[in-house]
Amino acid sequence: ALARGHKRMQEAAKAMEGGDAAALHRLRLAAKRQRYGAEALAGLFAGKAARRATRRLAALQNALGHINDAATVAALLAALPQHARAAGLVAGFLAARAGERRAALDGLWRKYRRDAVFWA
Repeated sequence: ALARGHKRMQEAAKAMEGGDAAALHRLRLAAKRQRYGAEALAGLFAGKAARRATRRLAALQNALGHINDAATVAALLAALPQHARAAGLVAGFLAARAGERRAALDGLWRKYRRDAVFWA
């Protein structure tokens, strides 16, 4: 199950190159499933590798979640033209935060890949 989830994540990670919000959301969901599976099975493996991998998955999932939240809120705010100024301020703040998270994605992905396969 973990190997299959890891393969799904590798396929979904190709989305990081394009930065498409929907593709990044799919990667977030894949990371979430992999994290829960890894947490459930981590106790079966000796050493720190399983805990490290689940921490890496949590960090990756968290960054992807912030990016997804910013995209979702931006779409919702666009539907509020009567509050355009406030919506613009909030959207700008969220876009900046999402930009920071996007900038961190490559490093988070590299760290995850380095520690991901603890079950082999």
